[in-house]
This record gives sequence, C-alpha cells and structure tokens, in this order.
Amino acid sequence: MPFNCPRVPSTKRIGPHNYEIISILIGSLLGDGSMEKDGNGSRFAFYQEKTNGEYLLWLHQVISSLGYSKPEIPIIQTRKGTNGQIRYSYRFRTYTYSSFNWIYEEFYPNKRKVVPRIIDQYLSPLALAVWIMDDATLHKNKGLRFCTNCFTLKEVQYLASVLEKSIL
Repeated sequence: MPFNCPRVPSTKRIGPHNYEIISILIGSLLGDGSMEKDGNGSRFAFYQEKTNGEYLLWLHQVISSLGYSKPEIPIIQTRKGTNGQIRYSYRFRTYTYSSFNWIYEEFYPNKRKVVPRIIDQYLSPLALAVWIMDDATLHKNKGLRFCTNCFTLKEVQYLASVLEKSIL
C-alpha cells in the first residue's frame, strides 16, 4: 500500500524517509514550521503570511512532489489580526506518519518546541537553506539574522555553536 495516499492510516506510513525530506522538515521546524500529534502519528504544519507566499508555495510543491502532502495548491486564507486588521496567509500540512513520531518527541518533549540535542546530526546545507527561507532576515551591512524567539537563550547558544562548528 503506498504511504502517500490520504486515507492510509499513520501506522501503515512507516517510511523510510530520505535525507532530503528530513532536511526540509528539520529546517522548517527551526523556523516557523510546527508539528502536531494526531492519533498514532505526527504531521508537520506550515504557515506563512502572503508576503512569503512564494516560499510556502515552493515548499508545498517540493513536499507534495515527494508524496508527503496533498498535491492541491494551498489557497490564501484570511484571519483577523491585531486591531481588527485582515491578515492573508497560506498554510498546509503533511500527511500523518507514525514514523515522524521520533521527530515530534525530539522537538516537543513537553509539548513546547525546543532545539533538540541531536540537531547537529540533521543541520544539513538543505536544512539550513530552508531555515533561512523560513524564518531569517537579511539586514543590509549586518548580515543574516535568524528569528529564534520561541527558543530559550541556552537553545540559541547551542544552535550558534552547532552552526559555528559546521562552518569551520
């Protein structure tokens, strides 16, 4: 039974997953990507404002072409932001896989996203590129800045040390 059909139970979707999809998913989790537990499995959720729509549509195209989400292109959704302002965004999710549970357990040990100690094993060039596209900004004359607001100072320092070691 193919693992990429919408009605396949998560316990039947066991992988193995190639390094490319794992790199993409890990890179997104370091940014705005998130995971949800659903029954016996876990899935990834992606959300970006319309201003980053081109990136999210690229991400969806790659993930769906690998068989990990529905092929239908995400549509723009609206919601009320602060001060009643209308916000436009795109979102999509992967299928649910029991073989994603280990990633959920590493990144959400207490239902709060953390930087796992194993991140050094998965911070590939592709994961780094996805993280940059997902949640970094380029500041003229000041370089690249990652938005790491949801992580603790200790986690950010660990990430910085992993990045430093991988560059040297």
